[in-house]
Amino acid sequence: MTVEAYLFFLVIAISAGSNFTQTLQFYKLSKVSNNIQIDVIRNGRRQQISIFEIVVGDVICLKIGDQVPADGLFLDGHLLQVDESSMTGESDHLEVNSSQNLFLFSGTKVADGYARMHATSVGMNTTWGQRMSQISRDNSEQTPLQARLNELTSSTGKIGLAVAFLVLVVLLLRYFTGNTTDENGNQEYNGSKTKVDDIVNVVVGIVAATVTIIVVAIPEGLPLAVTLTLAYSMKRMMADQAMVRKLSASETMGSATTIGTDKTGTLTENRMKVTKFWLGKELVKEADASSVSPNIIKLIQEGIQPAAYIGKLQ
Repeated sequence: MTVEAYLFFLVIAISAGSNFTQTLQFYKLSKVSNNIQIDVIRNGRRQQISIFEIVVGDVICLKIGDQVPADGLFLDGHLLQVDESSMTGESDHLEVNSSQNLFLFSGTKVADGYARMHATSVGMNTTWGQRMSQISRDNSEQTPLQARLNELTSSTGKIGLAVAFLVLVVLLLRYFTGNTTDENGNQEYNGSKTKVDDIVNVVVGIVAATVTIIVVAIPEGLPLAVTLTLAYSMKRMMADQAMVRKLSASETMGSATTIGTDKTGTLTENRMKVTKFWLGKELVKEADASSVSPNIIKLIQEGIQPAAYIGKLQ
C-alpha cells in the first residue's frame, strides 16, 4: 500500500471515530434528559421510578409540573388541571375529576393540583404513542420526486449491469479466441503456451473494467444535486418567512396555492406595524401620520434604533 492509501485510511478512521463518539455522547445525554422520575404506588409501596418502567396497573402520583407518563383513569385528587395542548392544540387547562372527566392521557402536563391515577395503557398503546407511530409511518412514504429518482436510479443501474455483463462476455470471448494482441502485436492467448499468471492478469483487468462500468452507471451525484436544489428552495422560502423543517416538504409547498390550518385564533404575518403612537401629549394615528413633520419623524427613528439595538443585546 502507498502512503496516500495509509493517509486515506487514517482520515476515514479518525472521521468515523469522531462521529461515533459524538453520536454516543448525544445518545447518553438524551437518555439522561429523558429519564424522568415519577412517584408510583406498586405492590402497596410508594416508590420513585423512571417513566419508562411504568406498567399497566401502577398507581401514579401526579403533582404540578409532572408529565402524565401513561393513559389512565383519575382515582382521587384535589383541583387537578391538565394542559392538553400537546394533544388538542388548545392552551386552556382542562379540569379532571371523578364526576365529569376522569380520563388522563400520556404526553399531557399537570398545570395545577395533585392527583393519583391508575395506568391503563403504556408505551405505543397510548393515544400519544399511536399518534407518533402514525407520524412515523407517514414520514416513511416517498414523495413523487423521490419515487421518480429511485426509479431512474434503479433503471440506470439495471442498464449498466446489462451492459457490463455484455462487455464481460465479449472481452472474454475475444481473449480466449485469440483475437487480442499485446503491445508488440503478438497474440495474447495461445492455448497451453500462455502462462497462467498472464491469463489471471488479463481476466482480472477485464473484470475490473466491467465493475467500473457498473459503478459509473449508477448516478450517485443525482440525489446530491436534488438535495442541493431543495436546500436552495428552502432558503428562498425562509426569505419569505416560510419555515420549512424538512427538505422534502419544499417539493409539495412549491405547488401549494391554498393552505388550510387548524390554528385557533389569529394567523399573523410576523410583521410589526405601528397603528398609533403618542407625540408629546398628542395621539397620532396611522391615517394622521402624514401630518407629522419630517424632522420629528427623523428624531423618532433615531431614538428607535438605539433602543432596538440595546434590547437585542439584552
